[in-house]
Formats: sequence, structure tokens, C-alpha cells
Amino acid sequence: MDGNEEGEWYYQENGNLVMGEKVINGVEYYFAPTMRSEEIIRENDSYIYYDENGVKTILKNGWYHMKQYRIYHWYYFVNGTPASGWMNGYYFEWAGRMCDDFAYDAYGNAYMFDDNGHMIKNRWVFRWGDWYYASSSGRLYTGERTIGVVKYLFGEDGVWVK
Repeated sequence: MDGNEEGEWYYQENGNLVMGEKVINGVEYYFAPTMRSEEIIRENDSYIYYDENGVKTILKNGWYHMKQYRIYHWYYFVNGTPASGWMNGYYFEWAGRMCDDFAYDAYGNAYMFDDNGHMIKNRWVFRWGDWYYASSSGRLYTGERTIGVVKYLFGEDGVWVK
């Protein structure tokens, strides 16, 4: 395999670039024309992940710690299908990714999750340089709110203003 400065990998066979799937030393890769990496794709009725080294994994059941866009996230699959919405106390977004930041309900209300995927409830939290307050339901406060005996003002995004 040959690579370039952008981290793209190529495979040549008899002087020609290999396209599509290729087994090298017992490991399956995909070239199009560069090697697929850090990518989840749907192929027929299966979901497939190509890791940062281009190694192919068919996603079936359970948790997968996968790197995508240079960041690792947890994903969950059931019978080869990505988890979606609420399941076992976790909230799953696109492609089965466990929410570890923000999620919004159908009404535009924001909820925050910790790095382990647990919804933050009934407390202050400092993330990404700002303060937020999550209610007992987990919904982030917006507008004017009283916590204890003190009035606070929160922006539409849940950030504490004053």
C-alpha cells in the first residue's frame, strides 16, 4: 500500500490501482480509489465500518467504539441495525451513535448527556466553556428561572446568561 500527505492510502496491483474490496494478508479492505477509513456505510442489508486502518467490520450486535471524523464515539447495534432513540437508558442518534453531548426533542427542547451517555439531571454543568442547568427531567433551562431562591437568565440554547 502507498500513502500520501493527506493520509489517503492506495493499493497497486500489477501497476494498476485496485478498486473495490481487496483481501490483503487475510484482512478485507475497500479502495475507491483511496482506501475507505473511519466510515460507516450501509451495504445491502448490512452496516459496515472501516476503521482508521481501513479494516472492514460487519456491525452485528452490541457496543462498538469507533472512530469517525477523527473522534471516537460509542455505537450500538441490534441484529445488525443501528440503535435509534431511547434504549436501556441511553439516547442514540444517527447510525447508532450514543449521544454524549446534546439532543433535542420534537419540540426543540435541549437535553445534555455526559461522556458516558447518561442524561444530566437536576444540576449545574460546565461544558464547552459555558454553564447550563438541567432540570429534574433533564431538559436544559431556558428563559428566566428560579433555582433555590436565586433568579437566573438562560439563553435559548440553555447557556446561563446572568
